[in-house]
Amino acid sequence: RVKVGCESSFAAVAHASVIFFRALPKSRPLILRHGLVGCLTHCVRNVTLTSALRSGKDSSPHHMNWPRWLSPVLLLLEVMAQPTAVSLDETEDEDENGNSKSASKKGEFGRVLAEHKKQSAALAKATRQVFSAIHKDPTIPIKKKKGKDSEVKKKASDAGQCESIELSQSTSKAGAHSAMVSSIPPYLPLILPETAEACMLLCLQLLGLRSKKCPDKALLERVCPPPTVVHAILLLLVRVLHSQKLVLTCLQMGGTDLILSLPSYCRFKGNSGLITMILRRLLEDEPTLQTLMENEIRSLVSKLWKKQRRGSSSETERPKSNLKQFMQAATPIICRDPLVFMKAFASSVKFETQTTESNDNDSLVVLLSTEERAKNTKLMNAQTITGTTCSIHTPNGKKGEDDLSRRGKLNQNDKYQSKPL
Repeated sequence: RVKVGCESSFAAVAHASVIFFRALPKSRPLILRHGLVGCLTHCVRNVTLTSALRSGKDSSPHHMNWPRWLSPVLLLLEVMAQPTAVSLDETEDEDENGNSKSASKKGEFGRVLAEHKKQSAALAKATRQVFSAIHKDPTIPIKKKKGKDSEVKKKASDAGQCESIELSQSTSKAGAHSAMVSSIPPYLPLILPETAEACMLLCLQLLGLRSKKCPDKALLERVCPPPTVVHAILLLLVRVLHSQKLVLTCLQMGGTDLILSLPSYCRFKGNSGLITMILRRLLEDEPTLQTLMENEIRSLVSKLWKKQRRGSSSETERPKSNLKQFMQAATPIICRDPLVFMKAFASSVKFETQTTESNDNDSLVVLLSTEERAKNTKLMNAQTITGTTCSIHTPNGKKGEDDLSRRGKLNQNDKYQSKPL
């Protein structure tokens, strides 16, 4: 809880921290080392659970004094929820004497570090499964012909050797491709999944705060958050609504109704763009997201190809691009969901190695034909690919249909339901 009389100082420090940590991403682990994420979420939770918003010079029961530090604190949580390539090193969590802290595994830094290792390992495993499924050719059955037994055995042994050679070649090819993609650093947020869920619930509670008595529309607008707070809430919602689990929770708690029912008093510049992005996150499932990523990947490769060739490429030649340039342009897509991006990448493009003038091997990304895309998609669908803990997969659509039937319905007995002040 913020001490009485320190609200202005806390707001200034929070605002300066947002500017500093947004400009210097590598310094963000400092917030984890000092355990500030939990403190910030507790400060915001106190705003929703107490009647502190009514304290002030205005004695009206409907007037609420929103703390000036609320908006920068929400923005600071949004900075920590942003997917980043900053890697957490165990050696960073040390005391002044250079000794490792014994309680680091229980602190925020240690828990986020363990979560990053878990998700990175799961993503690497899924990458190997994707490329092994694509480059592993099906075995060809051997038909026996009439003749001597020795000749049949010889043909069978020769065929087995050929199959083993082809299998080893395809396995090595899949390993090389997965090694190329695994060199890309995973973009992960610097908060735990349970912290992201808590932030989402706090955002919905802030948007759902209502006075016990609202006789007219004018008083209803006064109890709603001001535009600066609504802007910070929507930004934080966009960051945390990445997994299907949080999307379903947000829909079940009536998040769509809360966002669409905001009065005109809460609008700000760019309001429509943020709300559209949030609604898009709420409507996207994994197949839809993968289809959108495939279209974006093909568009990126074509644009980079035209830029490199400057319109001199032939129509029959397949568009291709440098792997490094492509990954730099596709960073926003990777941040959305690394696992879905890997599947869309494998079903849209392939790797080629080109030897440059300096005898260096340059990796290229080449677009696949329609037949190759259909083949890769079929091979991936035939194999179960385990993903990270950030995504929930609903095979055959059975579980998804049950969840969709509950979308948009708010449980009146839910403990997270916003209560009137």
